[in-house]
Amino acid sequence: MPGPSIVGGLSDRVAIFLTLISFLFVIRTSALQSADAIKVHDTAQHSVQQIELQRCDSLPIIKVKVNGRELPFLLDTGATSFVNEKSFGSLSSRSISVSSWTGTTALNAPVVMIGELSVGEHAVHNVRLPAIDLERIGKACGHPLEGILGVDLIQKLGLTIDLSHHVGLVDAGPVDVRGKYQDMERSMSNCSAAFNSGDAARLEQCFDRDITLYSGTAELHGRDKAIQYLKDRYLRFAPAVKLEMKTHEVKLFGDALWYYYNLSIDSPQEHLRGHGTAICQHTPDGWQIMLMHNSFDDQHPSPDHPSTTTDPRK
Repeated sequence: MPGPSIVGGLSDRVAIFLTLISFLFVIRTSALQSADAIKVHDTAQHSVQQIELQRCDSLPIIKVKVNGRELPFLLDTGATSFVNEKSFGSLSSRSISVSSWTGTTALNAPVVMIGELSVGEHAVHNVRLPAIDLERIGKACGHPLEGILGVDLIQKLGLTIDLSHHVGLVDAGPVDVRGKYQDMERSMSNCSAAFNSGDAARLEQCFDRDITLYSGTAELHGRDKAIQYLKDRYLRFAPAVKLEMKTHEVKLFGDALWYYYNLSIDSPQEHLRGHGTAICQHTPDGWQIMLMHNSFDDQHPSPDHPSTTTDPRK
């Protein structure tokens, strides 16, 4: 009896492999088309980077990178910029004008050349700064100082100082809103899987602790109440419950994403069709939903539960 055909076996495996590649290509193409179909608002907006400020007594200190080294600089909007002469090599003394809240004074001081000075993503290059002894100022406020970032460099770096929140703000460049949405969507796909499998513990991680959930006429405040509502109404039917969402519009507000979607929920008890809006924010725990508002246009009981009420509060 002839043995199995090696050529035939290879042909079958090649055919299966090519079929799989084609299938994956179709899925990938469909996903890209779906992403492109989403309307993204305000794609030209810029993000703002927050830089935490420290304190030197009552004065703010900011971390500044000088030639690759991160150093503490005192912020002073009423003065010109200096560096600490004990930390930098200097050139010969020269006559300079120094501004402070008392006025402008001419004096001789060593001057140093700094190749690059940056705050956040913004940098200035080949800057000449006078060098003075800042040791007494540092001791007076209990914090070592390597320089003073004055009004001249604050303006060049585009730095805004928010003393009420103890942060410095700099433009971090254009935001890829679609990219942020796709990142959020990848994270939220885990949430849909948790819903459909009835995994309340995993679903909790998708919600902000102070989430507000509107669903029909139900209004829930806080993660615990929202999860309990979802468990009572939907998750108890898992794995026979299915949630599907399709996003149509996305808008970025600061570091939060707003999106509009259609949704459907099917369970042995009811079939729901509607739309909603949600706001998500990226936290140390990943993307989390802060606000969700669902409205159901079409809701009716499952044929297997003809007596089930469709009141969304039930």
